[in-house]
Amino acid sequence: MGWFSKSSSTTPVEHPKQEDTTPAAATPAAATTSTTTAEEPVAEVKAAPAAPVVAAYLPAMEFDEYKQPDDIYARFQVSDAMNELAACSSLGSNIRNYYRYGTFKDCAARYDHLKFCLSIKTKSSQVAQVMIQKRDADLRAHKKSQPNSEDVWSLRS
Repeated sequence: MGWFSKSSSTTPVEHPKQEDTTPAAATPAAATTSTTTAEEPVAEVKAAPAAPVVAAYLPAMEFDEYKQPDDIYARFQVSDAMNELAACSSLGSNIRNYYRYGTFKDCAARYDHLKFCLSIKTKSSQVAQVMIQKRDADLRAHKKSQPNSEDVWSLRS
């Protein structure tokens, strides 16, 4: 029947992969039938190589070829932008910033990022790519105009 029929008997029940110690399995005919049926699938699994199975499901491609064409929007997900804005404007974050620097956090950049993410969702992909490139160029230009470590080293020299 099943494993539960043996559990009510007085003989010990062992794991199916181990040899059976019951008197019925002591006969050679019973032992050969139980071991061959239990070990045959295991032998087939061990003999089958894993590489051809994987090759059947995954074609030989580079990692970049698996990316979807709309991966350009990965940086501009509305949910991520909302989470960043909420984290910036949270009470604990502002208390910590006020304690450290004496001012509350300025979340204007995160709010602008959220507005940009919302505006990009309504545009076509070509217009969105142009908007992303323009915004990235503006952010790079703004970052270059800010003071950096090169200014400090020129003063020390």
